[in-house]
Amino acid sequence: MIKQMLIALSVATIMSGCIPNRSDVSVNSVQNNKTYDGYHDQGGSSPLPEKLVISYDSPRDLQVFFNGVQIGRKMTYEPRQAWIKFSDLKDFMREGTNKLVIDPQLILNAGPSMTFIADTEGPTVQPVKISGSEANPTVHLSAYDASDVAWIRINGTPAEDDDGDGIYTAVVNGNPTNDIFVLEAEDEHGRYKKTEYLKNGAEIKGIFRAEVGEGAIQGLTPLLNNAMAGQRFDREALERSGVGNVLYAMDAGVAHVYIKVETMYIGKGSINEFSFADEKDNRINLNVHMFPDQAYTHNDGNVTATKETAGIYAKVKLMTTCKPRSWYEEQIKRLEFGFCRTDWGYVDLLIETVDVTGQVDLTLNDGRFSVDLLDSVNIQMYDTKGILDKEGNSWTGRLISRLVPTLKNTGLFKTMTRNIIESTIANNLNQIRIGMNISNEEGHSFDLSTYADSVTTDDDSMTMTYNGGLKIANAPDNLIRSLGSVYQAQPIGEYLTSDTGNSNLRVNVNSNVINQGLDTLYSIGMTHVTVNLSDRKVLFGPEAIGDDDGKNGDRMLELVPSGPGSIFFHGTDTNQADIGYRNATMRVSEKKDGKWEQLFFANADIEAGVLMEARDKIMAITINQSPNLQINNLVQTGPLLDLGFFKLNVPDETLIRIVQFGFDILYPYLSNTELKIDIPNLESELDNGQKVSSEVTTDAFDTGNGHLRFNMSINPQVD
Repeated sequence: MIKQMLIALSVATIMSGCIPNRSDVSVNSVQNNKTYDGYHDQGGSSPLPEKLVISYDSPRDLQVFFNGVQIGRKMTYEPRQAWIKFSDLKDFMREGTNKLVIDPQLILNAGPSMTFIADTEGPTVQPVKISGSEANPTVHLSAYDASDVAWIRINGTPAEDDDGDGIYTAVVNGNPTNDIFVLEAEDEHGRYKKTEYLKNGAEIKGIFRAEVGEGAIQGLTPLLNNAMAGQRFDREALERSGVGNVLYAMDAGVAHVYIKVETMYIGKGSINEFSFADEKDNRINLNVHMFPDQAYTHNDGNVTATKETAGIYAKVKLMTTCKPRSWYEEQIKRLEFGFCRTDWGYVDLLIETVDVTGQVDLTLNDGRFSVDLLDSVNIQMYDTKGILDKEGNSWTGRLISRLVPTLKNTGLFKTMTRNIIESTIANNLNQIRIGMNISNEEGHSFDLSTYADSVTTDDDSMTMTYNGGLKIANAPDNLIRSLGSVYQAQPIGEYLTSDTGNSNLRVNVNSNVINQGLDTLYSIGMTHVTVNLSDRKVLFGPEAIGDDDGKNGDRMLELVPSGPGSIFFHGTDTNQADIGYRNATMRVSEKKDGKWEQLFFANADIEAGVLMEARDKIMAITINQSPNLQINNLVQTGPLLDLGFFKLNVPDETLIRIVQFGFDILYPYLSNTELKIDIPNLESELDNGQKVSSEVTTDAFDTGNGHLRFNMSINPQVD
């Protein structure tokens, strides 16, 4: 199949120079291979014309591709020509070579194909290699510009092309200020450009921020209730909560009573109110009711629940000592008279219902939420009962068990109740974050971890800002070194305003984390793509296909980037983004006599673009810019086709035309392909079998400020 395609492409390419072009289409406004140094209204010695004009004899819709983007539908059609302003193509214009292809799908009757050069800004500088020590690495840089490069600097240090091969080197500090490497360059005309790179693994300030409305928070209350219910605290858990010590409980008249809680169970919990207080930031109104897991009558003086079903059950160790109290504290275990002694016993304490009302302070400690019930919070416990445990058979234990109901008023159980509620809310809030782990087949992986940096509340919402970043976990020995990832310093920006105004979740995501991800993927070899053309197997990493793979005649294609890819959001009135690799190596090899032999390799720039949109419950990603291949250099190392009796050798320029021609034919099939991602509803099943479902819709989506911003509505309901 591959051989037939190569033959067909070769014949078509060679024949295209012999068969007259029958298309009546021509480009009148720009010239092939000419350099333009600005837009028509920007001055310059050779500016672009105001419009791109395409003439024809008979009017019809054209398939016009500009740098891979289908712009035919954007053009204005007149009887003898179609046109579009170059100012409307700014989002798709490239510094350097720009390519225009017309009606490539017609093959032998295709329209013209041409290139022109845009030289409107300073040189683009890209790191291609890092060597030397970690503390003071040597950075190798390449520069791309339509004019000659005058100078390059990295963090103020000049980079020099000592070998005259177009690679500039400089030794720099491996720990730059704010973890940013600043690459600057200027061309012979004084055009200047600055690009910033974020050091590998560095933290991104403001990696994302979220505003959660009361509607979304209230939708979490069934999950909070479920998390609170049925909790079991053993000795270790109680000690971790700070309530495992021996505490003074009460004065029983002839003796002092000390208690120590051994275990504690929670029945059910219901958060009746969870709202943001109006008068102060970071304060939440809270109303919680804890009750038995069975039928009961509130505050009737009776406890019908068992220890398995009560609102709160605690196994309490009671310790008594005669007065004065100081004798016990001084560890005196027995009086000289012998009748007053330290004694102990176990009691089961059942508290049927608990009501908690008041306000909560929400703070951050080391990036984690901390929930603190204010001292003014009212905790009321109703209907209690004490049952003497079989282990406690001392006379003081039996006596004190009668006084157990009064223990509900001690600070101990109120403290424990506060801790339970605080930890339940805090644990669930700490789950609101972005995190992931990605690994390749070789077991290399990296983690995205984030932590909260700030939190504020107002009268109807809570706003959280997070810091974080991607770091390689268990870095392999053959880790590919890079300078870092492309960094755009513009702030993450304000939230979007939805047309409906009903969004209760608004999120802004820093696009720099995407470039950090591309850099990390590159470092562990996951952007080194290897394709076995015979069985269309796609693998990742260098030497992914060895000599033991494949059979004679099989072909292998390798795409080896010289550095991490980068994605840029145009930051105008479009959600268009470009992803690209510069100075990538493309190698094609064939299996011969049990070994892979390289046929040719090419140095190329590859770019593709996507348009991202959100419509109700659909996230749409449109490939509206098919991969654009710009071959910078190509070298053949073997015949293009070897059939034994026939070997096909073609000039390098012809092979370049074959590859480019193949990409031109693919344009109509790759462009305007839409990937639709359905946004599912959120569903969780509670322990009691009830289901909590939330319908999720997207109300707004935008990348206009260079970052991802979207608004969603979450409408929860309990089935």
